[in-house]
Amino acid sequence: MSFDRLREPLWVILLVTFSLVAFWSILQRALWEPDEGRYATIALNMAQNGDWLVPIQNGYAHLDKPPLSMWLTAVFFKLFGVHDWMIRLVSWFSGVWLLLIAGLLSKQLGG
Repeated sequence: MSFDRLREPLWVILLVTFSLVAFWSILQRALWEPDEGRYATIALNMAQNGDWLVPIQNGYAHLDKPPLSMWLTAVFFKLFGVHDWMIRLVSWFSGVWLLLIAGLLSKQLGG
Protein backbone atom coordinates (compact mmCIF):
# COMPACT_ATOMS: atom_id res chain seq x y z
CA MET A 1 0.00 0.00 0.00
CA SER A 2 1.47 3.32 -1.03
CA PHE A 3 1.52 6.52 0.98
CA ASP A 4 -0.74 8.23 -1.58
CA ARG A 5 -3.61 5.92 -0.65
CA LEU A 6 -3.18 6.72 3.04
CA ARG A 7 -3.00 10.47 2.62
CA GLU A 8 -6.72 11.23 2.25
CA PRO A 9 -7.95 9.05 5.16
CA LEU A 10 -5.17 10.54 7.27
CA TRP A 11 -6.53 14.07 6.62
CA VAL A 12 -10.02 12.95 7.56
CA ILE A 13 -8.78 11.32 10.76
CA LEU A 14 -6.79 14.44 11.70
CA LEU A 15 -9.76 16.72 11.01
CA VAL A 16 -12.15 14.59 13.04
CA THR A 17 -9.65 14.25 15.89
CA PHE A 18 -8.99 18.00 15.99
CA SER A 19 -12.71 18.73 15.87
CA LEU A 20 -13.54 16.40 18.75
CA VAL A 21 -10.67 17.57 20.96
CA ALA A 22 -11.46 21.22 20.29
CA PHE A 23 -15.19 20.67 20.92
CA TRP A 24 -14.45 18.82 24.16
CA SER A 25 -12.22 21.68 25.31
CA ILE A 26 -14.90 24.35 24.81
CA LEU A 27 -17.18 22.44 27.18
CA GLN A 28 -14.62 22.20 29.99
CA ARG A 29 -14.35 25.70 31.43
CA ALA A 30 -16.46 28.70 32.33
CA LEU A 31 -16.33 31.99 30.46
CA TRP A 32 -13.18 34.07 30.69
CA GLU A 33 -14.13 37.41 32.11
CA PRO A 34 -14.33 40.16 31.11
CA ASP A 35 -13.95 39.52 27.37
CA GLU A 36 -16.10 36.43 26.70
CA GLY A 37 -18.79 37.71 29.02
CA ARG A 38 -18.83 41.09 27.28
CA TYR A 39 -19.18 39.60 23.80
CA ALA A 40 -21.78 37.12 25.02
CA THR A 41 -23.83 39.96 26.48
CA ILE A 42 -23.65 41.91 23.24
CA ALA A 43 -24.68 38.86 21.19
CA LEU A 44 -27.50 38.10 23.63
CA ASN A 45 -28.76 41.69 23.31
CA MET A 46 -28.74 41.32 19.52
CA ALA A 47 -30.66 38.04 19.69
CA GLN A 48 -33.25 39.31 22.15
CA ASN A 49 -33.79 42.87 20.89
CA GLY A 50 -33.43 42.24 17.17
CA ASP A 51 -31.02 45.18 16.78
CA TRP A 52 -28.43 43.54 14.52
CA LEU A 53 -26.85 46.66 13.09
CA VAL A 54 -25.07 48.23 16.06
CA PRO A 55 -23.64 46.07 18.88
CA ILE A 56 -24.96 47.46 22.19
CA GLN A 57 -23.51 46.88 25.64
CA ASN A 58 -25.02 48.51 28.72
CA GLY A 59 -26.91 50.97 26.53
CA TYR A 60 -23.82 52.14 24.63
CA ALA A 61 -22.63 51.26 21.14
CA HIS A 62 -19.71 48.84 21.28
CA LEU A 63 -17.76 49.58 18.12
CA ASP A 64 -14.31 48.42 19.27
CA LYS A 65 -14.39 45.07 17.44
CA PRO A 66 -15.79 43.92 14.10
CA PRO A 67 -19.29 42.55 14.76
CA LEU A 68 -19.16 39.37 12.64
CA SER A 69 -18.42 37.01 15.54
CA MET A 70 -21.10 38.68 17.65
CA TRP A 71 -23.60 38.34 14.80
CA LEU A 72 -22.79 34.66 14.38
CA THR A 73 -23.01 34.07 18.13
CA ALA A 74 -26.40 35.79 18.21
CA VAL A 75 -27.59 33.55 15.36
CA PHE A 76 -26.38 30.48 17.28
CA PHE A 77 -28.22 31.76 20.39
CA LYS A 78 -31.42 32.02 18.34
CA LEU A 79 -30.98 28.57 16.79
CA PHE A 80 -29.64 26.49 19.69
CA GLY A 81 -30.37 28.43 22.88
CA VAL A 82 -28.18 30.37 25.30
CA HIS A 83 -25.33 28.36 26.84
CA ASP A 84 -21.79 29.22 27.94
CA TRP A 85 -20.23 26.92 25.38
CA MET A 86 -22.34 28.40 22.57
CA ILE A 87 -20.13 31.52 22.62
CA ARG A 88 -17.12 29.40 21.69
CA LEU A 89 -18.98 27.39 19.06
CA VAL A 90 -18.45 30.10 16.43
CA SER A 91 -14.68 29.86 16.93
CA TRP A 92 -14.88 26.07 16.81
CA PHE A 93 -16.75 26.11 13.50
CA SER A 94 -14.28 28.65 12.13
CA GLY A 95 -11.33 26.46 13.08
CA VAL A 96 -12.85 23.33 11.55
CA TRP A 97 -13.68 25.16 8.31
CA LEU A 98 -10.20 26.65 8.18
CA LEU A 99 -8.62 23.19 8.48
CA LEU A 100 -10.97 21.79 5.87
CA ILE A 101 -10.25 24.61 3.41
CA ALA A 102 -6.48 24.36 4.05
CA GLY A 103 -6.61 20.62 3.39
CA LEU A 104 -8.57 21.02 0.17
CA LEU A 105 -6.32 23.84 -0.98
CA SER A 106 -3.18 21.85 -0.28
CA LYS A 107 -4.65 18.89 -2.16
CA GLN A 108 -5.36 21.10 -5.17
CA LEU A 109 -1.98 22.80 -5.15
CA GLY A 110 0.04 19.74 -4.20
CA GLY A 111 -1.53 17.37 -6.66
